[in-house]
Amino acid sequence: MRAVDQKKDLNGLDRMRCSKIYDSTAVSETMGVILLLGLVTVGITIVLTLGMQTITNAKTDANYNGVEQAFTVAESKLSKARFSTSIYQEAPFELRDSTVTINDSWDNSHIIVYNIDGVTEIYNGSMGTISCQVGDREIAYQDGGIWTLYPDGGSVMISPPVFDYNGVTLTLPVTKIKGDEALAASGNSQVVINVNSSSPALVYPKEGVGGNPVPQGFAINLSIKSDYYRAWADYINERTRAQAMIDHKNKTVNVSLKSGVPVQSGLVSSGFTTKSMETGVSAPVKTFKLNLVLRNTGNDYTITYGVPSPNKNNVPDPDLLMTVSRTKGGGNKEYAYIEYKYVNGDITELFSTAIPFERKNDGSLDVDLLNHSIEMTYEGDPSVTWGDDMSVHDSSIMKIDYDDTTYSDVVEGDAKTLHDITQHYLWVMAKQDQQNNDVYNGPFYEVIGKDKYDGSASTFQLSYVSSEDIKYLYITEGILYTRLSLQSI
Repeated sequence: MRAVDQKKDLNGLDRMRCSKIYDSTAVSETMGVILLLGLVTVGITIVLTLGMQTITNAKTDANYNGVEQAFTVAESKLSKARFSTSIYQEAPFELRDSTVTINDSWDNSHIIVYNIDGVTEIYNGSMGTISCQVGDREIAYQDGGIWTLYPDGGSVMISPPVFDYNGVTLTLPVTKIKGDEALAASGNSQVVINVNSSSPALVYPKEGVGGNPVPQGFAINLSIKSDYYRAWADYINERTRAQAMIDHKNKTVNVSLKSGVPVQSGLVSSGFTTKSMETGVSAPVKTFKLNLVLRNTGNDYTITYGVPSPNKNNVPDPDLLMTVSRTKGGGNKEYAYIEYKYVNGDITELFSTAIPFERKNDGSLDVDLLNHSIEMTYEGDPSVTWGDDMSVHDSSIMKIDYDDTTYSDVVEGDAKTLHDITQHYLWVMAKQDQQNNDVYNGPFYEVIGKDKYDGSASTFQLSYVSSEDIKYLYITEGILYTRLSLQSI
């Protein structure tokens, strides 16, 4: 082939290669533009979606805050109407695309107050609710309080209801909402709640129902049903001296308040508790007696009360062991033995004494653990739970700082009465349990050591001042007759 022809062919090949390169570059640029547009589109979509959600959430929050403020303002007006006579009030709600609902159904919310038998009613009435749905949350007025309900069923209190218990007096001014309607506001309108009230009625004390002080041996039992029952329970537990029990199935809060000094009695094998013992007084125990019956006359026996172990591997700390025994009665066995042993970490305090008991003649041993004549002797290192007054059990000045024993007044060989020992250590245990649990509890004591006594016949009796003693009860009922209307804004 000639050189000229070879050059033509090579030029042709070069042009073909260049053409392919140019075609490939053009396709790549086109795909890049398409991918870039796609990414931009996706980005804009995400930004718009998240932005719209943020805007929606912000709008919902703003609406909720506005409704909450409206309810707070309305609460003061409704309360004024509640405690006045035939007064007319208007409570406007400036809402946007929201609905106000009034529900006075007993099935929706009510309060029942029973006496001790759990059957006879002192009061039974619906509370009623004024509510507004804002997004997935609900805000409502009920019995003088403002509440918020969340979609998971949880609820919180915005402002408290008219419910107060200070450990002595229960004040329950029930506010009944009467009405059953719903009204929506949109655009340039707002919902107005119009209220007329009846004269407040006294429910308790009242002739034929009961008087004050509440008779001893009674219990006032309350049952509160509400969609906001969790918040009701939180309020009662945190802000009053009562303890609420929750029934989730029925959306109900139950409270039991005992009157007078509660009495525990029965077989010694049942154990006892110092739950809700009033540690604000220096001598809370009023009665504590044991009647221990032997299985066979003349036999020795032992019974020990103590705090049950949290599990098999742990020892209760602190613990109080109270023992009455016929096995250590002295050389001639004509004595019974009483011992109090307090254990807290490395600290051990021990009091003991022997009392006369003719085992051949006496079929049972009666012990008054508040006896002022029987003295008990202290054993061990200087105590750390006692104060500096030898004449009393001085519970109210119990030392909490166990590293400092400067103020101890009890050392080896000192004596205290059985009365003072019982008052002191039951108080100490209740006080420490209260501090550890942040509630007004006291430990439960069970029989942890026993031998040869008749468990089916031996009995005990215990009473003490309780922090949940209800002495006075006041229940009133006020009715708010409500209706809704729209108003231009």
